[in-house]
Amino acid sequence: MKHKFVLIIFVAFAIALISFFVMNGNPSKQTVSTPQSKIVKPVVTDLQNENFGDDGSNSESTTLTSFIPLAPDETLLNIITVDFDGDMRDDQINLVRKVTSPYLWLLVGLYDTDTGSYERTFEIQTAITQVHSFSYAGLDVLGNHQMELVYQGVTDAGDSVLRIYQLKKKRRNGYELNIIGDFVSDGSLFIQQSSRDQAYELSQVNAEPYSIVAYGSLPDSAVNSDNSYEQYQITYNWDKKSNSFIETERVKMSDRRVAANELAKIQDGTIGTFTDFLDGLWYKTSNDGDGIRYLSFDYADSEIILQYNDFEEVYVWLESYLSNSGIYLSAKNTTISSLNRRYYITLVATDEIRLRIQENIGMIIDESNLWNGNYKKMTPKTAISSSKKKITSEDFLKDLTAGEIWYASDGTKFTFSSGKYVASGDLSEETGKFTVMDVGSVPVVSFRSDANVERPFLKQNYQLSYGMITPPASKNRSKAKKPVPVIDHNTIIIQAVHLSLQMPEPVDSNTITLTRGTVTVAQ
Repeated sequence: MKHKFVLIIFVAFAIALISFFVMNGNPSKQTVSTPQSKIVKPVVTDLQNENFGDDGSNSESTTLTSFIPLAPDETLLNIITVDFDGDMRDDQINLVRKVTSPYLWLLVGLYDTDTGSYERTFEIQTAITQVHSFSYAGLDVLGNHQMELVYQGVTDAGDSVLRIYQLKKKRRNGYELNIIGDFVSDGSLFIQQSSRDQAYELSQVNAEPYSIVAYGSLPDSAVNSDNSYEQYQITYNWDKKSNSFIETERVKMSDRRVAANELAKIQDGTIGTFTDFLDGLWYKTSNDGDGIRYLSFDYADSEIILQYNDFEEVYVWLESYLSNSGIYLSAKNTTISSLNRRYYITLVATDEIRLRIQENIGMIIDESNLWNGNYKKMTPKTAISSSKKKITSEDFLKDLTAGEIWYASDGTKFTFSSGKYVASGDLSEETGKFTVMDVGSVPVVSFRSDANVERPFLKQNYQLSYGMITPPASKNRSKAKKPVPVIDHNTIIIQAVHLSLQMPEPVDSNTITLTRGTVTVAQ
């Protein structure tokens, strides 16, 4: 009986031991955990993930998975997949940050069909340190159905950088990575993309290469010898013979120059000073359509508002980086969380800026973006009621002869140049001489027609006055200030008058409204 009891105990112990091995495996085969490189998705990419390009990016994913082997000191920030080597297989290009370097790095991993893995082929140290100012994408820049790697961003020194990399197969084995475009500007840089036809999309024909457009001042010391700077737009096009981008056009953006001492008051090297300068409402000086475009900057509330008629778009102001001639802003739409924009703002004068809005680098960027252009600040100082500067005939003469065409409400077109005017309508045209002068304290324009007719189109003398702009109040501000009417230099109202020794006397109550560059025909 005793032996029988021992046998039962032994069998029970054996069953328990077998159960333990089945549930936990063989101890000799247990894996030992080894230190792994960090793979994270930081909060910053949640805000700006769309800026990294949308060619297969994992912007909608909650986690990032790198198929490229990472080093222990590397943190994964973003991933895009693109056929970089043209083998019809997706490759992976990862954005990482290294503990040993302040700069962002790009890792190129080419897919190896033999091993079924991604080979870590190239490392690219960028010139950018801040994630918010950085974007990259795979783009067929040359139109030959081969993807190039493009990245751009803003350096700590405030310069815009855009670089284009091309992968080229070696004669024997392997690949080499070449820089085919390297651009730096103290303003903004962008790829001028154009729509490509269906034949290109079907790989039947090649397309024209994209152009590179740079805004900024020239580095030539001779240009800045008088302590001022001039803004230029420079266009670069691909030259197949030299296998590089060459300058093909240079356009001076303005004849005006900002003196160094005036510039220093706004650009003293601190973001606070420049954002104080931006704070408030700005209106676009040239507009398409029947309305005026407004920009409102509120750095304290981290808000940027775009207004046009009944349209209003609100962005959260995320980051700011100073450039040598302005400031770069990144912003996120409050309604559409995936819509991120970059605002490149260049200082034109102490009361004027030039705006360039840039979308995702992987998207088609249209040069005719209606928000791009020059803006002037609207302040109580520009209102007639509170202006310390007296409006004189010289102000009207400067606006009338600025080179633009003026339109009356009936569609009549006016041009003014070198003391001569032309008024042309559907049925007739009148030419003659004009003079702008001050009669007492009233600006007056006098017309003398070339034709000896009894009833010329224009009377002899008209009193001049400007139209007024009343900016719209923002719908998103609980403490919105009452808009201040300001002078509209694009609208001049003329009223026929008799000249007298003291003040001009109105002939009647009818007026003619001249609008610069646009025409609204009265019904």
